[in-house]
Amino acid sequence: MLELLKNRLKGKVLILGVGNPLRGDDGAGPYLIEQLNGKIDAALLDCGEVPENFLGKIVQLRPDTILIIETVHLGASPGAAAIIDVDAFDRTSYSTHHASLRLFMNYLKIEIGAEVFVLGIQPKKTEFGMKISNEVKKTLSILKDILIKYEGMVLTLGL
Repeated sequence: MLELLKNRLKGKVLILGVGNPLRGDDGAGPYLIEQLNGKIDAALLDCGEVPENFLGKIVQLRPDTILIIETVHLGASPGAAAIIDVDAFDRTSYSTHHASLRLFMNYLKIEIGAEVFVLGIQPKKTEFGMKISNEVKKTLSILKDILIKYEGMVLTLGL
């Protein structure tokens, strides 16, 4: 996963967390943003369930790359993670926020020319009032470490 992210995270990076923290694993995106806050220099934004409410702020930041952390239905074991491009959202219904997320990603690609992709995490449970499952928390911990390590490499190399 580190190599995949190294090849994709270029220039000014914005990491968005999408999801509802009150619905178990659906809160994975906002949870990771909270865990990364103050630990990396990339811009971080918790968008909750409605990322399109943050379009103005995102356009104002003018990132080169936008990484969206989101719970998606991969048909895999809980906690599995995958990188998904906007084109995949055109063909398949992955996200619980499918239609709006696809439009959101396409708009940002066109409006600011950013590379936009999702780091999707397979949920175990998304019922209201649940907490994030241990499987998803383990994945989020690994992703946090990868993103911190990646940023350290970027800063060390002066990229």
